[in-house]
Amino acid sequence: AGRAGRYKLENEAFIGALYPDSLKHIQKHLFDDLEPLEPPFFIMPNISHIKLIANILNTSSLVDVLDFFDTNMAYDGPFKTTKLNEIIAIAKLIDNLNLAIEQKFNLSTAPLSIRSDYIVEQFLLYAKNIEQNKTIEYKSTFKWHNFASDQEELLHAEDRVKLISLYLWLSYRFEESFINQVSAKDEKMLLNKFIENSLKQSKFKAYHHNK
Repeated sequence: AGRAGRYKLENEAFIGALYPDSLKHIQKHLFDDLEPLEPPFFIMPNISHIKLIANILNTSSLVDVLDFFDTNMAYDGPFKTTKLNEIIAIAKLIDNLNLAIEQKFNLSTAPLSIRSDYIVEQFLLYAKNIEQNKTIEYKSTFKWHNFASDQEELLHAEDRVKLISLYLWLSYRFEESFINQVSAKDEKMLLNKFIENSLKQSKFKAYHHNK
């Protein structure tokens, strides 16, 4: 609910729940006052920090910059550096590419599931195309039917949704490279419906409950 309309693509948004009791809870508490934030407050580097440290270290390695920030930055008051493990892990994937430090940093903060070889492979392809100033089209490779025939197909559909989310996220930061936002959004909607239909099948109920 908190993310609804975050990119201002729609004037209204809808909130759903899997169970009626959950929806009642959401309706009851949706407009409650927010609880006060308690310290410590975590800070991550922004692009100004990245460029400044890169200039001081005289390096184009984002990994070196992030390691420096993680090790050396200290703050007064109730502030701490946020854990940078995931960002550094992504940075290591693309640090050898001939990209500006700003481009590397934007890529490293992408919503990337590094546990999925399929998504990492596509991410690296995207990064290499950015390096070569190529446009990146979104092409559907999913074979459509009413619902998944087995769990492997369902998991693949979920990976496709994550990949589309990655494509759209990158399209806001590399607008000239990612040129098929509309096609990607259309397929994401169809995939979500496909997953919903699949989860209604009895053979997927236990899997869905565990997840």
